[in-house]
Amino acid sequence: MAALICVTVATNSAASIASAGSADVRRMPYAPNVFDMIWCVSTIEHIGRDNTRYGLAPEPADPDADLMTLNEMARVLQPFGRLLISVPLGVATAVYLHERRGWAAGLVRSAIANLAGVPSIVYGVLGLGLFVHGIGAGIDRWFFADR
Repeated sequence: MAALICVTVATNSAASIASAGSADVRRMPYAPNVFDMIWCVSTIEHIGRDNTRYGLAPEPADPDADLMTLNEMARVLQPFGRLLISVPLGVATAVYLHERRGWAAGLVRSAIANLAGVPSIVYGVLGLGLFVHGIGAGIDRWFFADR
């Protein structure tokens, strides 16, 4: 049976949505190779940063916290598991990419340059064809095999 476990950095009301409790994503209380999928939605950019505006207690800045988090996610992710990470892109991202160098920043720069060169209608048609028609026909069998 599948379970949804919410792990968060937050200690306020956001943590109350976690039915299994809450933990710091830099040090998760799980054995290695436990999860087949991890979703990290608009979180990694806040780890090790000043989050007092969100009602969290101040903590020392940790410039390596995002890398530490990725290593921890890799530890609890099963071999061939899926790690889905989303980050907001905007003006702050442009400033960040301008100031930061390294392989991760270069990868993001390349992805943005490639994505920016494709008209949005192509993404819409690709999404419709791949996800709705391609995967949609069999996705119910993945999640509801008994029906």
